[in-house]
Amino acid sequence: MCENPQVEVNGKILFGVDFLNIMRWMELPDENEEFDQEKQEVVDTVAMFLLAQWDFNIEEIDKADKLFWEKVNSESSNEIIIKVVERIVGFLEGSKNDQEKFFVNLATVALMDSTYINHERIMMEEFQKRFDFRPSEVDAIYEKGWSWSRGFDILGDTYVKLAQKNQ
Repeated sequence: MCENPQVEVNGKILFGVDFLNIMRWMELPDENEEFDQEKQEVVDTVAMFLLAQWDFNIEEIDKADKLFWEKVNSESSNEIIIKVVERIVGFLEGSKNDQEKFFVNLATVALMDSTYINHERIMMEEFQKRFDFRPSEVDAIYEKGWSWSRGFDILGDTYVKLAQKNQ
């Protein structure tokens, strides 16, 4: 991405680190669980792109991503995922609209590769419970997530076709 050391670590960046942590944790399959490994990098890029919905600019996305990887590669990488969930819930507390936006982001990432692995199911259920979404709300959110994921697929397919045409 871009190099901008000017971005300071603040609450917004830390939210971005936690956001990426949740999204990337969801994409980790259990042992012997089938998933679309070829699409994993695309799904990860979509997760980073979704931070733009949270008013992150490119430099802030880059900073959150770098901080995430620094954390993973340090001794603090043993963080328990439930603590990350609790911080996200705390950050979004009091805003049903932000909770829904986050849940749509979760659904988008979970549905991107057309597989639904165990970690995705666990995370979706955990946030549904913590945000106290009714089943009808969850159904509507899944529809939005499905639409976003298909939209990203269409965008990607169109981009690849254009790139091949211009070669």
